[in-house]
Amino acid sequence: MNRIDAILERVNGPTVLDLGCVQPNKDNIGDEDWLHGRLVDAYDRVVGVDIDERAVRKLNTQGYTVHHADVEAMNLDIQADTVVAGELIEHVSNPGLLLDRIGEHTKPTGNVILTTPNPWAIVHLRRHLNGTFHINDEHTGWYGPQTLRQLLDRHGFEVTQ
Repeated sequence: MNRIDAILERVNGPTVLDLGCVQPNKDNIGDEDWLHGRLVDAYDRVVGVDIDERAVRKLNTQGYTVHHADVEAMNLDIQADTVVAGELIEHVSNPGLLLDRIGEHTKPTGNVILTTPNPWAIVHLRRHLNGTFHINDEHTGWYGPQTLRQLLDRHGFEVTQ
């Protein structure tokens, strides 16, 4: 199962907040690999958030509901059944602020789906060892399973999967 299908399987609606919803360097509309588009197709109310103001304006003119905001400081009048932060935490300057904002925007009975590349996975370790590993220029941190669980615990989240 690919990452997007795994996320969709775990989302509960009807209100979904998708953080970092713009897929950089692509024309999002109609792309099967665009998580936000797949969420919109599957759930009643999907609200996106992204820092890319130009892309947000474009998506809003195409009928999507997307807020231009910094996910570390956002203050939206939304309580979501599910907050999705797919491949986002490794891009922010302060992951604790991101998690605090996620907590503020999640219903008490809601859930959070957070994904991030595992830099210690065997596929990446091979690249480390043979010197071909390239770090994404926009990444500010690497999170393995243990450090991610510790960070989530510090910010009051219960990890279930």
